[in-house]
Amino acid sequence: SRLQRYLVYVPQATPPPEGYATLLWLGGYAINAADVVAGESDLYHAVGERPENPTLVVGTDARGADQWAYGQSGASNFETWADLARRFKLDPTKTALGGFSSGAYSANKLTLTFPDVFGKAFICDGLDVAPSFPTQNGVADVTPVDTTTVHEPGSRVSDLLPSRRNQPVME
Repeated sequence: SRLQRYLVYVPQATPPPEGYATLLWLGGYAINAADVVAGESDLYHAVGERPENPTLVVGTDARGADQWAYGQSGASNFETWADLARRFKLDPTKTALGGFSSGAYSANKLTLTFPDVFGKAFICDGLDVAPSFPTQNGVADVTPVDTTTVHEPGSRVSDLLPSRRNQPVME
């Protein structure tokens, strides 16, 4: 299918000879890549403009954050990364994946599934299990006790934790 749109922040520093460090950032539910860009202290500037480690910060749409990195939603992050590698020299030893909320779940899931690909993980306010709301339309947000959330089979991130053995994570 077509490559999904993404946003890339390129630091103003001279590209390092070994290539740029890369942070793939996955937004939360109903948040697009541009929603975390605000002023000079935003995530993209703060991470990208470190003089000792100029970093490409890439916000992906990933075919919908509500897909929890399953199927095409997970694959589109790799497609974005491959497109980025065609355009910039990347340092494969300095690749991190991070995200917020459902994007953090997806980042956790992908870094735990592929620990040899991502050197580090940056997890911000992530869940440990992927929910779904079959035939519900926001009912769980207004009832006193959540009786509608169903968790996808095999979606518990803690089952994958042994694969993170030597992978640094900031959560």
